[in-house]
Amino acid sequence: MLKIVEEPPEHLIFVFATTEPEKVLPTIRSRTHHYPFRLLAPRTMRALIERICAGEGVSLDDAVYPLVIRAGGGSPRDTLSVLDQLLAGAEGGVTYAQALGLLGATDVALIDDAVDALSAGDAAALFGAVESVIDAGHDPRRFATDLLERFRDLIVLQAVPDAAARGVVDAPGDVLDRMRDQAAQIGTATLTRYAEVVHAGLGEMRGATAPRLLLEVICARLLLPSASDTESALLARIERIENRLDLSIPAGVSGGVWVGPMAPVGGASGAVSGPSVAPVGGDAASVVRPAAPVGGDADVAASVRRKWTTVMEKVRERSRTLDVMLAGAVVRAVDGNTLVLMHQSAPLAKRLAEQRNAAVIEDVLKDALGVAWRVRYEVAGDEPAPQPIADPAVEAQRAEEDSMLAEAESDGAPDVPRRDPEEAAVELLQNELGARRIDG
Repeated sequence: MLKIVEEPPEHLIFVFATTEPEKVLPTIRSRTHHYPFRLLAPRTMRALIERICAGEGVSLDDAVYPLVIRAGGGSPRDTLSVLDQLLAGAEGGVTYAQALGLLGATDVALIDDAVDALSAGDAAALFGAVESVIDAGHDPRRFATDLLERFRDLIVLQAVPDAAARGVVDAPGDVLDRMRDQAAQIGTATLTRYAEVVHAGLGEMRGATAPRLLLEVICARLLLPSASDTESALLARIERIENRLDLSIPAGVSGGVWVGPMAPVGGASGAVSGPSVAPVGGDAASVVRPAAPVGGDADVAASVRRKWTTVMEKVRERSRTLDVMLAGAVVRAVDGNTLVLMHQSAPLAKRLAEQRNAAVIEDVLKDALGVAWRVRYEVAGDEPAPQPIADPAVEAQRAEEDSMLAEAESDGAPDVPRRDPEEAAVELLQNELGARRIDG
């Protein structure tokens, strides 16, 4: 046998295939060439699937390819088996919704909701995403696995901005855009800790009788880095502090004393050059016409713009109405200890400048960014700023209500002396039921 393998006939070539090369006898290994098979890269695997689908006349949605490739794990045989399973359960083509149902994968929208909730520190939204996963019939273990893969993609996108072009991260274009936004909002240390916590939780979920409970425990650990004394948790907390310091110390400032956003709220605000403008409504905030560029720090304003999504998430937690009104506002500048927002609608800007709304927004800024700022609104466009006058429609409605109340009071029977309720009840019981009072 060894002689035949070592010196085979010219018309014969021996090919030995095995998944356990370490068990091959040394005498055989020494007389053969070794060609280890490797897993295919996602880009190569996608090209193979597209070529097969084109030859078979089958159409697949772009979002289906990453699902098939991940399910196959890089093995062409396993990937084609998964593709065969999808085609057997669909007619003519496979849509993203069909692939999710057949493969049991987690909807990317649920993954986005979970990551956005972690970025904003919104516990209610995170546990709501877990509830949606269970309601949709997904396996908690599979959701944790897909979430871990998302953290991996975000870490790679932070380290390699062109990871999608290189084929390191494979996802549809719209998903890649959302992933880039998420990678910009979450620090590297925090993402690394998220991945470590989920990876450890997956080990605990193996063979567990209550996987949902363990998934919720994992989410609680993700939200509370202070609950752990590990190095990754400490780095996540330091990263959170650094993000807040980025807002209070502008880049390029060295030496001396800089009086900026962290000044007391009652301090004097920065000067605004240009024609004078009239404030409108509210003591804590005001609505003004944009007259000239505000003399604030551009670096601080840029930092606020990067964190504005977090601010809006916390506003949404406090008030849905305020969130809708603030949707049309953009960060224009930071002027001393005043945040300047540009709004397209003058009436909405006037309402946002009211005391109760301004207090909520200032409280959110303190919670999300760690700064004590006032808020000033500027109205875009050429229309005049709204004046603090009473609304005629509201006044007319109030006058009509007052007249109706007065008419109701003037009509009816003349005034009757008010009776004691207890005496009226006793009289009713005596007349209707023949009851007798028992004096004790």
